Amino acid sequence: ISCGYVGTVSVDKKDLIISYRAALNHESPSLEQLRKGLHLYNLVQLMERNPELCRPMFLPGDVGCVIYVVEKGQPDFCDKNSMKFAREVNVMNFFNDFFSDDDSQQLSDAKVMQSMTGQGHKSVLPNEKKDFVIFVKCLHGCGEDHTTCSPTVSACSRTKTFPVAHLTSYKEFKNIMETAICHGQGFYRI
Repeated sequence: ISCGYVGTVSVDKKDLIISYRAALNHESPSLEQLRKGLHLYNLVQLMERNPELCRPMFLPGDVGCVIYVVEKGQPDFCDKNSMKFAREVNVMNFFNDFFSDDDSQQLSDAKVMQSMTGQGHKSVLPNEKKDFVIFVKCLHGCGEDHTTCSPTVSACSRTKTFPVAHLTSYKEFKNIMETAICHGQGFYRI
């Protein structure tokens, strides 16, 4: 069949074949535009020469994303003898627990990366991967009259800032992180 369906053709599969055909008709112009763009920048040749390097850019579900975020997180702690340090350690423990939680595995890699780095993808080039760090800072003592602060991200410096004053329990941390990841982009103080 010309729509790309490769399964057994039968009346039972009619709806599946129709959905393949509809998807092909709907997506063909977008795919053609993507193909032209890839050729324009000689990316087709790059992908042919380095398929393993380029595969993560196009295949969803890289299970290593959450582990990648935790491994690349580098906290910027206050003096070890201060109360601020104890709160920062709690937040970093919440951070690690959040990404170890089974629920976080259901979050899309692109949204996690967008909320943590300002970019919806992991570094692909080996030298970028090696030098990649997410700086984690804590904001102590919000000066505004509000009940919730959400984490903020600085894409240029790859810095994630957590509002320590509003993160006293793991439940609060998890709620704020899930909200920021799912509804992020310009999500600051409420």
